[in-house]
Amino acid sequence: MCAAPGSKTLHVATLTRNKAHIVAVDWKPARLKALLQNLQIHGIYSVELISADSNKLNITRKFDKILLDPDCSSLGRLGQSPEIRLWLSENIVQKMKRQQKQLLIKGLEMLKEKGILVYSTCTLTIEENEELVKEILEENKYVQLVEQEPFIGLKGYLRLDEAQRLYPHLHDTLGFFIAKFQKMG
Repeated sequence: MCAAPGSKTLHVATLTRNKAHIVAVDWKPARLKALLQNLQIHGIYSVELISADSNKLNITRKFDKILLDPDCSSLGRLGQSPEIRLWLSENIVQKMKRQQKQLLIKGLEMLKEKGILVYSTCTLTIEENEELVKEILEENKYVQLVEQEPFIGLKGYLRLDEAQRLYPHLHDTLGFFIAKFQKMG
């Protein structure tokens, strides 16, 4: 969900040696075109591309695994994109959080029992990360957070020890937040 331009999709396809059936969804046609080009360059043909708003997907099948990489406030990219400071506001963070919550709920609905959903953002706001994860856990008793491997970051805030945060100054990467959900049977 929210797959383009596709670095994570390409990585998953490579890890599965081009043998897993991967469904990549994004609502921006130009970004999907870039994803298709990346896949073709790398000889990846196991990915089904769907141009759609992930919240409005009409897919009846259930998935074993879902990677949700939603649009976010991008604060983890501040070192590369300092212009973020010019447009970022509390209103935008709250708007992003609402959109992310809708996507997360939709993603969890599409999971099989015992299925895994990885929620990943390149922002460091607590609202888009731990607060949202806590809300989802409180409102959906059929999901739980599970441990991640590898766990190279720092534990999440709000006692979400299974979630991890990665910081540019500590982990030599963009700023990231990652939470791994499992749907219980």
